[in-house]
Amino acid sequence: MGFLNKKPVIRQEGFHPLELNEDNVRAIFERCLAKPDSKKFSYATLFPTTHGYELGAEKQIQFDTVALVENKRSIEYLFGQIQEAHRTKRPNELTADDCNTTYLGNHWTDDKGTLLKFLYSFCI
Repeated sequence: MGFLNKKPVIRQEGFHPLELNEDNVRAIFERCLAKPDSKKFSYATLFPTTHGYELGAEKQIQFDTVALVENKRSIEYLFGQIQEAHRTKRPNELTADDCNTTYLGNHWTDDKGTLLKFLYSFCI
């Protein structure tokens, strides 16, 4: 522990669990988006035509692969907090509505944009 401006500075390393909420989802999503200086890219498509969605729904999001790897445990931990992850053995068949209730039964978001960010981050 060091001091900066007479306030203690505590350095913590490793994994720190996050609560599934809109702020945490948005922060991780923004951190993982590809930037102009990104070198490796990963792409996510939530509504592929191969799964019966219309052609216009097939939008890809470009992520920074390094940032995804750095945030992988947090993303998995957030996904582990949704109720349906504990009920089904086939997470590929979850709907968007299945993902907005935590395993404690709490409704964590009404914002479809935040929910889509969560799903895009997880579908890589």
